Amino acid sequence: MKIAIAIRLFSPEIGGVEGVARALASGLARRGHDVHVFTSEPNECALAGVTLHRVKGWQFSSIAKTLSFPYFAKQAISRQSFDIVHAFSRMTGADIYRLADPPQAAHLQRNYQGMRRIFAKISLRNQVILRLEAKAYRDYASTLVTNSYRTRRDLERFCAVDGARVSVIRNGVDTERFHPGLRERHRTALLNELDIPPEARVLLFMGNDFRRKGLAQTVQVLEDLQQRRPDWPLHLIVVGLERSPQFRKDVENRGLSPSVHFMGRCKNAERFYGAADVFILPTREDPFANTILESLASGVPVITTRTNGAGELIESRLQGTVVPAADDCAAMAKSAWELLQQVDHSEIRQACRELALCYTWESTVLHYEALYAEHRNKPTPVPPENRKDIAYLDPKLAAPFADSPDIFTAIMNLTGDSKRSVDSRQTIRLEIGGEAYFLKRHQGVGWGEILKNLGSLKRPTLSARTEWQGIQTLESLGISTLSPVAFGERGRNPAKIHSFLMTRELAGMVKLSVIHEKFETLSEAQTQLIRRELILAVARLAKRFHTAGCAHADFYLCHFMVKDRDWSRFQPGDTLDLHLI
Repeated sequence: MKIAIAIRLFSPEIGGVEGVARALASGLARRGHDVHVFTSEPNECALAGVTLHRVKGWQFSSIAKTLSFPYFAKQAISRQSFDIVHAFSRMTGADIYRLADPPQAAHLQRNYQGMRRIFAKISLRNQVILRLEAKAYRDYASTLVTNSYRTRRDLERFCAVDGARVSVIRNGVDTERFHPGLRERHRTALLNELDIPPEARVLLFMGNDFRRKGLAQTVQVLEDLQQRRPDWPLHLIVVGLERSPQFRKDVENRGLSPSVHFMGRCKNAERFYGAADVFILPTREDPFANTILESLASGVPVITTRTNGAGELIESRLQGTVVPAADDCAAMAKSAWELLQQVDHSEIRQACRELALCYTWESTVLHYEALYAEHRNKPTPVPPENRKDIAYLDPKLAAPFADSPDIFTAIMNLTGDSKRSVDSRQTIRLEIGGEAYFLKRHQGVGWGEILKNLGSLKRPTLSARTEWQGIQTLESLGISTLSPVAFGERGRNPAKIHSFLMTRELAGMVKLSVIHEKFETLSEAQTQLIRRELILAVARLAKRFHTAGCAHADFYLCHFMVKDRDWSRFQPGDTLDLHLI
């Protein structure tokens, strides 16, 4: 096949999506395809068997670069005939659009709160990105590709993209460059270079954005481990571009300078994996951190977060742990403790290596080849007309409403058991296909309610969007909450917006406001134990919630739920996963 790949930056000095594009182009060329790469920087980017094309664009600002590259790249590509056009940049008209970052709408929702989010959304740069992405998502002739199911869910929830249009193809890893033999080759030399004793346990952190990747949390984990075992020589190696001195100052203030080694940005990552016992990356947001696969291929177990798409690969405790949120330092310290205490590390290295071998670049190239063939042979899909004003619809609910001419109206007209009705808002419980759901309907608050709230300096709740966004925020913080299955909003007049939010019923849960009823048959000692653990669980959840800058107008016990159980069997240390609703 004759394949065009469009990507603005293609330098071998850059990792991330640029590294993915280079590996894919090289792999396709080795398999006999005629590969052409359209980029704004072809100099010193040569790959064997790959033809490079310089795309000129406007360079006077980041917005100009973002806007001009798709425009001029499309013009350059149109001068030739290609079997497949594969875009890694926000561009319409491509056969395949592989997302380089999380959808901008999801990024803004997760990382900005209050007025900061409002100003971020109206900034010119973000407006340009949001519009470019919206045009790309509306192009039904394109097949969308992500490298994690997390990003696919983001497309469904934040961008009203049908999940059936999205293919998930994992990044690959160079298993010849990264392998367990690196330990024997590099560990002793690097430890000697850093004056680290040979018997030391070594944590490795690697990433250029220290704040987002979670260096502060990693340092906290190191401190927790040192307090737990002060007799252990524990060290942390930090690899990445140091943009601010604040992290060094934090390390100095904690008295950890002898144990933390800042290496700066380094090209030869292999020797650091060879020296490490555990790789830790408590990232706040990552579609798929390639360092996770590199670490696993090197035989080093990983600790990362649920907000890292690469965490979806972890299959067993021997390969590492995925914690709910970046601020859950206690869980990360516990996992690191368990891994570092292992006597036989050969079993760990083998488990990590076997997992990484499932994700070689060769297999990734084969997946893309199959996708290209599938795309060429499938008819162009027709956008569904009945999904107007539907921002999100769970695939499981799509079938029951497939024949409805207007899904929004069909959901708004559903009937069930009324649970709450206040003015223009109603909550009902209903069942669809044997599953129970709660449907919250908003049917226009009216100008009187809006003016009353504004007069009290309160932000009026205009639609179900407020709760919809709240759920996304809680999920990004790793806090268990309601599971949405549908969200829609219709109308532009703030006083007359009609909207709905449908969530799955939380079965088998009990509210903390009535949990005391479960303790009537328990002993006083057992009751006190459970109450203490519940208080600690609420405190930890509240700390995570408020540390992120969030505020809850109704922080009452009735909004906390915990899975019911046989409370007479509750033991110290048992997990209590609270849901905040």
